[in-house]
Amino acid sequence: MKPAQTILILGGNELASATALELVQAGFAVMLYVSPDETYLRYPLCFGEALRAGQKTIGDLTASIIPEEKLAQIQGKTFAEKMIQVAQFLLLDRMLPVLSDVPLRELLAVLETVIVINTLPEETLKLPEDAANGIFLGCFPEHRGHSQYRLLVETRWNYQLGKIVPPDAEDLHKHRLDPHFFHFPFQTCHTPIEGLWVSVKEIGETIRYNEAIGKVDAIEIRSPYDGQLWGITHSGQFVAAGQNVALIYTGRPTEFYRDYSFQERAVARGFLSAVLKLIRQ
Repeated sequence: MKPAQTILILGGNELASATALELVQAGFAVMLYVSPDETYLRYPLCFGEALRAGQKTIGDLTASIIPEEKLAQIQGKTFAEKMIQVAQFLLLDRMLPVLSDVPLRELLAVLETVIVINTLPEETLKLPEDAANGIFLGCFPEHRGHSQYRLLVETRWNYQLGKIVPPDAEDLHKHRLDPHFFHFPFQTCHTPIEGLWVSVKEIGETIRYNEAIGKVDAIEIRSPYDGQLWGITHSGQFVAAGQNVALIYTGRPTEFYRDYSFQERAVARGFLSAVLKLIRQ
């Protein structure tokens, strides 16, 4: 196939963000499509934070939402066409455009040839079935069995992490375990009630069993584990009952919470390899 003009990554989470960094460093033009339904626990490592703050810098790459004043200057085009035109200007300024508030179907119709990397679960974002100009890459096994995807990348902490597989590949991990598979070192803390969340801890702090992490409407939410906070919900956000509000690393405290994990780096390189594989076909 011919080289794609653009790579569109669906999601603003740490997996999507690590992939964006990997692809930009490899010389590709990358855009993010962010769902407002996403929540970020490791928000220092999420380009989707630009949706809340306007811009988000990770390393030497800055992500930016589409400036409304730039959209207002463009006449005679659809909203999706305006978004893409302004996004192209951001790319020229070596920035990562963050797109939202436009149906994905309309956005894909504007982009002539695009490789789409989906890091979102189906309940967060469903792909349009009539997007004929999109070449889709997804996560295994989340997007397994869907004919829209050309290739998938294994995203779980196991011996196949980062491996490229076809969308109809058998899930070998549930049949045969590697004795040296990766131990998943994280646990989550969720809130049993809904309401306004206020954090009393910060990312990087150590936490003890039954110690308060935050409050929902003045009711303390306590940690079910000993460990180190690698992620926590922003104060001032409304949280639903059962929602995860903190990510706890159960190993010894470390400075590694400031960077992407081996999982995110391996998957990002898997997506880069998958993109290169498609371009060479």
